[in-house]
Amino acid sequence: MDETKRTPDHRDAAAGGDYGCQHHPTPPDRTGQGYLHPPAVSSSATSCEAARCIRGHAARQRQLVLRFFIERGAHGGTDEEAQLALGLKPQSETPRRVELVRLLLVRDSGRRRRTSSGRSATVWAVTTAADTAGGAAT
Repeated sequence: MDETKRTPDHRDAAAGGDYGCQHHPTPPDRTGQGYLHPPAVSSSATSCEAARCIRGHAARQRQLVLRFFIERGAHGGTDEEAQLALGLKPQSETPRRVELVRLLLVRDSGRRRRTSSGRSATVWAVTTAADTAGGAAT
């Protein structure tokens, strides 16, 4: 089989179809906010497959990431700190944190901290809305 040939599932995903993968059916978007659907590179069958598969886990991961930032309080946390504390890979934690920023539940605190590699990283903190909701908003 030609590795570059587009499969019917890939074609559907690239066209914006809402299809679940074999093991993880896609739940309906009850948030009314389409940007909470994990993004995919439409020209990549594996990226489309991964996006379909993570949809069932994304809400749970988003809740974990939000709880992490709520528990950190005013100290906040970097993406690396959240990844280490939660046992999530960067490609799982970072998109969930981006979604929380878009939902106005997490914000850039304006502070920076060094990562384990010595680079400067944004310190993220919960917003007043997230603190008030206690993490129930996702």
